Amino acid sequence: MSEGIRSQEDSLEEVKSKILDAERGVTSQLIEIYGSPYSDDIGPGKTFPQDYVGPDLVHYLYVDMPEHIFPATVNDEAKEFEIGILGFPPEWQGVATPDKFFKFPVLTNYTIRLSANGFTHRPADWSGRRSSPGRIQQSISGVIAAERLLAKAADTSRRQFSSMQTALDLFKANYDSKEEIRDAELGLLISEQTLKSVLLANEIFAAVTDTVAKSVDNVTGAFRGIAQIVDCRFGCRR
Repeated sequence: MSEGIRSQEDSLEEVKSKILDAERGVTSQLIEIYGSPYSDDIGPGKTFPQDYVGPDLVHYLYVDMPEHIFPATVNDEAKEFEIGILGFPPEWQGVATPDKFFKFPVLTNYTIRLSANGFTHRPADWSGRRSSPGRIQQSISGVIAAERLLAKAADTSRRQFSSMQTALDLFKANYDSKEEIRDAELGLLISEQTLKSVLLANEIFAAVTDTVAKSVDNVTGAFRGIAQIVDCRFGCRR
């Protein structure tokens, strides 16, 4: 009889051990998926009790934001929503099939912080970390990092386009300035040529005037000589 009882006890302990191993395996798998809670979320008055070592089945969407490599051009304004976590009415305790309706008491309020990118960042006053981030947090961080890189690439392209436009504007301004300088130089050249032409015409006019004056003087002198000869002849005949 005692051997049978002892055998049953050994079998029971073996079953308990297998159950515990299975529970540990399931817990490990859940932690691998959901991650462990933040240290700020464990303890008296927190979501999880002190010394909790299970998965974060409540705030598993909370993520750190080390991917904030480009906050200046990305809108990260977060919004908060409060959802009440309800419990069973105390009047239902020990009642198999409640036949009356009672108000469900609010056990606590669950605050959801939703950022502009659609994910829930951890509260700003939390300073702890997850001891084991899960695949959910890693995936969310990967998406956020990719969005950051995309935003950075888009902003870099915008800045490069702006720099190119500035260079084009500067080139056009320089081209216009050179055109204005060339037109001004052409105007000066035409003015210089016109001035030279006027000076040449003035010199020609002066030369012609001088020649005409000399010719007039010569003709006048010739007439005077003829007049004297005529006077002399007529005077001599007398």
